[in-house]
Amino acid sequence: MKKILTVFLGLGLALGLLGCNLDSEKEFVDDEQLFTLQALSATSLMNYNETNIDEVSYLPLSEVTTEEDEPVINEEIDNIDRYVELMEAFLGNDNLTVTESESEREDFTYKLVYEVKNLDGTYESYIFYYSEFILEDPEEPLNEEQPEGKNNFRFQDEDDNLVVKGLTGILIYEDTEYNIEGKKVTNDNKEIYRLRSFIDEDNYVVVNYQSDIEDNSREKFFYKMVEDGITINESKVMIFEKNRMTHVKLEFSNETESSSFIFNIRTIDNVRYIMLNYEISEGEEIIESGNARIKAETDSETGEVIYTYQFTPNQFKGQFEHNYRHGNGHGRGNQA
Repeated sequence: MKKILTVFLGLGLALGLLGCNLDSEKEFVDDEQLFTLQALSATSLMNYNETNIDEVSYLPLSEVTTEEDEPVINEEIDNIDRYVELMEAFLGNDNLTVTESESEREDFTYKLVYEVKNLDGTYESYIFYYSEFILEDPEEPLNEEQPEGKNNFRFQDEDDNLVVKGLTGILIYEDTEYNIEGKKVTNDNKEIYRLRSFIDEDNYVVVNYQSDIEDNSREKFFYKMVEDGITINESKVMIFEKNRMTHVKLEFSNETESSSFIFNIRTIDNVRYIMLNYEISEGEEIIESGNARIKAETDSETGEVIYTYQFTPNQFKGQFEHNYRHGNGHGRGNQA
């Protein structure tokens, strides 16, 4: 699935801006828009597992003699590529069309259709059907729209007794339907929005958005990808504006190492690129940092998309280039 998150900017949605020295602070308009953003982003990552992804080539553009000479960033490329379409969508906001209407499907109340433009100039459409329900008292059964009570949720969480709003739906890209389930949890001064895009209980992406009612600078998204019951990837995503430009920060971490990537879009010689700055740390020590330029091009014959990554680590001379082919059998639409 490609770039469905452009709706985030097109609808005027924005997260509370994170960190210091930022231009201005923005907030979501309402719960529905937040749930929509979660549904689109989780489904984007869900679709990645079903897409044919191949690393076409790796070319050191500087002298490398041993594996010890390889930059650490090479070990992170697979993770970055998993999120690159999501980053591209967060950062793009032009030529978006959003159509809202009543749902023709009896199981759902609302219908949203998104027409979005990709980094390489192609267009795609996505359809989101959904219904919402309110819990007046989390300890009591749901209202008439959801008569089976809170245990009607497909996924059971420990804080389900604190759920005050729920959402069910499907998100469609061409012939593929993804199930959606969302919950809004209120606990003391925190609000947690939890949404899953799923095939079944063992294959899903869950995204948690948590805000502190008294300090919205702590707003962030947490993603977890589960395949066959096993967690295969976890990350944190934050969105902010600085110098009148939208940036997205992506973070991975484990017991010994953490990595941080900040993305933005720039146009150079009439070509749009995703620009990336990164740091990789062990404990408190930064072991590598650098920047990259990412370009997307569509194969006119196959419709597959080639992402080219040119990395320039500060600790090395020269560049390192990776190329990934994204092919899902659908293509990328018509060239703009």
